[in-house]
Amino acid sequence: NRKNKRKKGKRKGQESEVKKIRIKKPNKIILRKIQDEKNTRRILAIAIPIFILIILSPLLYRLIVLDYILPKYGKETEAVLAGKMGGGHSKTGGYAYPYYYYTFTMKGKTYEHLSRIPWEEPPVHLGDTVRIIYLERFPSISRQIKEEESD
Repeated sequence: NRKNKRKKGKRKGQESEVKKIRIKKPNKIILRKIQDEKNTRRILAIAIPIFILIILSPLLYRLIVLDYILPKYGKETEAVLAGKMGGGHSKTGGYAYPYYYYTFTMKGKTYEHLSRIPWEEPPVHLGDTVRIIYLERFPSISRQIKEEESD
């Protein structure tokens, strides 16, 4: 009996029986949904930074080009106040006040840009000259120099 009692337990080399659960093949629809979710995450990971960059690009242009590169590497010259730009109702529903625009010529090509002088400014007239700064390689990038800056 003692031998039988010992042998009732697990025998050497014999494992307890475990019910095998049959794993079904994953449903194709579920796999497709998982793949679509991964693709959506990838697209968003690319699209969101691009969207933010597009929204911030005018600010980045101003900070990098107009406030850093132009004052550091730009050349000064004179431009002529040539006319009025802007004015009337803006797209946002407010009123956009008109400003003078200036023109200058570099290498045979004429460039124009909005000045910092409002149209209603009393001592200024068409044909007056203003000091500007521009990039020699890209003359279309220019800015009027304020009176305080040129002194």
